[in-house]
Amino acid sequence: MSSNKSVLLLLLTVVSLAFFSCSSENNPTDGNQNTIEVPDGLVGYWVGTSFRYINKADTTVQADLSQFGVVFSVTVEPDSSYSSTTLFLGQTIEESGTISVVQNTVNFTQQADQTRSGTFSLNGTNMDIRFEEEFFDFDQDGTEEPAILDISLEKRIQ
Repeated sequence: MSSNKSVLLLLLTVVSLAFFSCSSENNPTDGNQNTIEVPDGLVGYWVGTSFRYINKADTTVQADLSQFGVVFSVTVEPDSSYSSTTLFLGQTIEESGTISVVQNTVNFTQQADQTRSGTFSLNGTNMDIRFEEEFFDFDQDGTEEPAILDISLEKRIQ
């Protein structure tokens, strides 16, 4: 495997772990929030068109991992369950859990009760999700910098 592919595979692993792991900052703690049913428009098969990290210190520094071959998809079921798949260089990373919506916040809760929350907008067959409390190693020096993760998805027939 070439050096570039090794670096990109490492990036995919970091990205997948970053997306599917959580910290206490990402867990909603307000017991007064009323979770509503998953909107009908959210149910279905979604394919990522952009998987972009934005450096919080300098928003002109960005890394769209979909340009390096990362393929991300998520399926949302009517029973509020979800499953997602990330593919890169022949490696597959799968995750599943439940999804809930509170106003414009979407919460992905893994089966291990870890929750990642982000803001989302839904416009027909397009959905954008923004995770504000992320980290990414933009200059590949081994130190992750604070980042925003923007994921754009398109609804498709499976």
